[in-house]
Amino acid sequence: MSEPLHILLVDDNPNDRILVIRELRRTFEQVIVHQINRPQALAEALEEGDYDLVITDYQLHWSNGIEVLKEVKSRWPNCPVVMFTGTGSEEIAVEAMQAGLDDYVLKSAKHVSRLSAAVRSALERTAQQRALQEAETRYQALFEGIPVGLYRSTPEGRLVEVNPALVKMLHYPDRETLLQADASALYLDPNRRQQWQEKMDQEDVVPNFEARFLCYDGSIIWARDTARVVRDEAGRPLYYEGSLEDITEQQRMKEELVKATRMESLLILAGGVAHDFNNILTAIIGNISVAKQYLRAEDPVYQILQDAELASLRAQGLTRQLLTFSRESAPLKEPLDLGRVIRNAVEFALRGSPSRCACVLPDGLWTVEADETQIVRVLHNLILNADQAMPGGGLIQVQAENVLLSSDSPLNLKPGRYVHISVRDHGPGIPPELLDRIFEPFFTTKASGTGLGLAISASIMEKHGGTITVESEVGSGATFHLYLPASEKAIVPAAGEAVPPAKGQGRILVMDDEGIVRQITTRMLEYLGFRCETVADGAEAIARYIEALEQSDPFDVVILDLTVPDGTGAVQTLKRLRAIDPEVRAIVSSGYTNDLVVAHYQKHGFAGLLIKPYQIEDLARALRRVLEEG
Repeated sequence: MSEPLHILLVDDNPNDRILVIRELRRTFEQVIVHQINRPQALAEALEEGDYDLVITDYQLHWSNGIEVLKEVKSRWPNCPVVMFTGTGSEEIAVEAMQAGLDDYVLKSAKHVSRLSAAVRSALERTAQQRALQEAETRYQALFEGIPVGLYRSTPEGRLVEVNPALVKMLHYPDRETLLQADASALYLDPNRRQQWQEKMDQEDVVPNFEARFLCYDGSIIWARDTARVVRDEAGRPLYYEGSLEDITEQQRMKEELVKATRMESLLILAGGVAHDFNNILTAIIGNISVAKQYLRAEDPVYQILQDAELASLRAQGLTRQLLTFSRESAPLKEPLDLGRVIRNAVEFALRGSPSRCACVLPDGLWTVEADETQIVRVLHNLILNADQAMPGGGLIQVQAENVLLSSDSPLNLKPGRYVHISVRDHGPGIPPELLDRIFEPFFTTKASGTGLGLAISASIMEKHGGTITVESEVGSGATFHLYLPASEKAIVPAAGEAVPPAKGQGRILVMDDEGIVRQITTRMLEYLGFRCETVADGAEAIARYIEALEQSDPFDVVILDLTVPDGTGAVQTLKRLRAIDPEVRAIVSSGYTNDLVVAHYQKHGFAGLLIKPYQIEDLARALRRVLEEG
């Protein structure tokens, strides 16, 4: 059941009021008429409540209908008012309409029936206006409150309307300032704006158009624009309406994913290159070490081979760095005298540089257990960066000290003894916004930089149980800090004059997929007095081992390559051999020092380990140890 109409009737003539009420009740099933015939009653009625409609006479003994109209509209702006009078004129009607009157009906028997139609029409228009206002209110609330930037702009680039979300997104101080901006100038790349406008003109609706936008404060964001064009009757563009969604974080994550993919590809490439290079170096270093055995130390050719061997061993350090970067190599740790390592690294890095270095290396510096090649690489990176930070040359300060770290240290390291090394330059320093990014792979501020030096350094320090940190102020240079765990192990004295490798006897089976490795290993073994056979994979090794047993000429030791592409590697091969001969003695050979088999080769049943590339002395020691212990 619908609510009754509440109509306020303002008329000081009782007969006219009866006429109006009769007409209203004839037309509307439920109507309540509130009669007003004096000013006090009108004031009280307007104070007490809102009415669906007001009907007023023009001529009143205390006022006139236009004053009543103004009083009603001042109190209830949306309340419809109809004037029903017999004393009006065209001028009064015009004045009343200008003041907000909804309709005007002459008071007479002839026109009284029109009153109900005027009332109905006024109520319907008011309902429509109210619905429209509510819709506009909802739209405005949505426009103002939605967390997506909304805009309307002309084809010339003038912004007509923007919502608060867009003002906030583009970092403008207020709506008015943004409306003064040229829409084209908001695009970081003007060509993208042109491309967007061409698409709009061709397609009318352009979804998901991504571009970079320049904010009020100079910052840059990525945003996704979805827009449509509104045209006039002739098909000409009137304006564009659209939404902007800030996708800066999504874009950053996408870029990080691309970087991670590139990094993964690079890691795979680095590992593959290092593996192949190791095999080549095994042949080079092995042949050199064999050739040296046929010469006396004072022979000039011996010295040439010695130099070639040293260069090859430096190349061996490079392959270890590649394997470290590819996560396929663990540090080959040994007790180190850090003072010696630091001095050598500084001398090598600054050779030919105008910069000079002041080293403070106190006596009694604790020993660390580390991979010398990798630590030298870290120091070289830091010293080289310090030198490059001062193009005209300058002072680089390198200090080392013993420190004790407690459990509440901010370095996120285990409590204990550490050696702290600092490398300081006096260059321009690193801006604060870049400090958190300098250890990211591929991040660099150098035109010719790769962005890998510090990333590799951080990886090396982590693998050594230490860390690397940096502190810097613009204009005051930068200081890098290295922390390495101290060790109780004693430093092994450097080897003196080379001792010829001990010879032996016996039969050796070598399994390696690389022909050059099989060739040089055969040459080294034959020089050492062993008989040797070689095979390319595990299946061949098993077959040849069985054949040797059947011929009562067994192999004394088998040397197995850890990884054989598309074939059976060392672990699987040894399992099969052990099932055939529980007494089999095997040495695993590999350049991947990070592999668990290499790290714990004895747990996997191997009696010895050969790290590629190896020299004849390494091969002789490994065989002697296995044969003597067996």
